[in-house]
Amino acid sequence: MSKNNERLSHAEFFLLVTKYFDYLIDSYGFSVTDEQTDSQIDACELKMETQNWYVRIGHEYGYVYVHLGPYPTPRAQFGIGDIITFLEKGNKQSEILWFGPKRSDSLDYTSRIHNDLKWYADTLRLYCERISELFRENIFREVRAELDQWRKLREHRRIESFNERKYPI
Repeated sequence: MSKNNERLSHAEFFLLVTKYFDYLIDSYGFSVTDEQTDSQIDACELKMETQNWYVRIGHEYGYVYVHLGPYPTPRAQFGIGDIITFLEKGNKQSEILWFGPKRSDSLDYTSRIHNDLKWYADTLRLYCERISELFRENIFREVRAELDQWRKLREHRRIESFNERKYPI
């Protein structure tokens, strides 16, 4: 394993993803279907799929992201924040602006990646059943337009928030 002040290799990142998200494979029948790397921009991504949805977990420039979508629907990809806030609409505790893992300047690069992966894995675990149901073909077809509108609204609010220096995910 790399020293904490060094960048993770792509292979190390992929091992961490399968460690933190092992429940997707063990409990939900996912399998790893693709690994992408780009050394020029310090980026890589691992894709896992199950019968009706996929998860893309990657990082660029030290920031972890998680994207989800119905499988095999092409060009239907959503950030985890879009999906969770959509599922929680109407919940008074839910915010349209969803903040991801807490960023700490005191954490080094490797520790931040670990922290972010753990946070995303723990969060996704709470919603797996509901996401699986949402991405069933007949259900997704019914909510696709609403989910696309929700994503656009959130993007608009993210831009407003960024301009106000709130920096949401």
